[in-house]
Amino acid sequence: MRVRRNGIALVSVLFMLVGLLALTATLFLSLFLDAQAASNVSAGDDALFVAEAGIQHLWSLLEPASDFARELAWPAGAPPFGSPVGFPESPRTYRVRVDGLADGSLRASSEGTSHRGARRKIEAVFVREPRFRPPAALTIAATTSPTDISGALDVSADETGGELPAYGAESREAAAAFRRARGDATEVAIVGSSGLPDAIDHLREIADVAPDGPQESGTFGSTGEPVVVRFTGQAEISGTVVVSGIVLADAPLRVRGRLEVDGLLLAPQGIDVEGELVIGGAAWVAGEVRVPAAGRLAVRYAGAALDRSATAGRGVLPRAAILGAWREVW
Repeated sequence: MRVRRNGIALVSVLFMLVGLLALTATLFLSLFLDAQAASNVSAGDDALFVAEAGIQHLWSLLEPASDFARELAWPAGAPPFGSPVGFPESPRTYRVRVDGLADGSLRASSEGTSHRGARRKIEAVFVREPRFRPPAALTIAATTSPTDISGALDVSADETGGELPAYGAESREAAAAFRRARGDATEVAIVGSSGLPDAIDHLREIADVAPDGPQESGTFGSTGEPVVVRFTGQAEISGTVVVSGIVLADAPLRVRGRLEVDGLLLAPQGIDVEGELVIGGAAWVAGEVRVPAAGRLAVRYAGAALDRSATAGRGVLPRAAILGAWREVW
């Protein structure tokens, strides 16, 4: 009887060990599968974030323009940053392609990859802002070389509620040069490309009025009918000239008298203000900028005036790219 009882006890212990072994194996298998699933989910999320980085990279290249013609001209729809792009390095990479839609918007697809071979793809649609808005009340181009700006500068963007800077420079070097020439602590924001140099070529072609030579006096356009005025030849103002719309000077703009602009001033060859240059709207200047002690440059940001200038410009003024839609494809 003792031997039989010992045998039963041994068998019972063996069954318990087998049961514990099966339970342990099941537990470890469950933990392993959970870890694999969590890793796959993590890799998928990581690939999604990488794909989003591709869209953000593309967005940073979309400079202000009237359309997406430049982007649609990229060979095979590939942005100039190449493909694939490490984020920050392989295996995390993204590939971006763009194409146009019938409504003129730009569609971008970005495929992100991550570890474990995980992939995610998203699509984004970019559109142009409906209204033209410059990056600052007074935008200083990257090629600007201020000389003497000791005169009166009265620049304000108060109408925007502080969202728009009064002074903006397209490059850090231009901002530093302006501050040095000004000789004070004038705050100049770095606003990047304005897109306005590209618009100037189109505006030259559609100018409504093209005065040639010095102007003693005159009124061009009105609030109801703004125009594009292109000063050709010697762009010099000796009397009082009033313009509603857009002023574009092919030569350095010299103001000896008074020039009033209700809208947008574009001076790619620089300005020399010994009299008064008063702008209700915004201004973009390049080249040499001179406002001596006797001169006065006043710029008051005005959204309504810029809307009128956009009307005069017939759709060629640049507008920023904004994200219109976004979706995860897979």
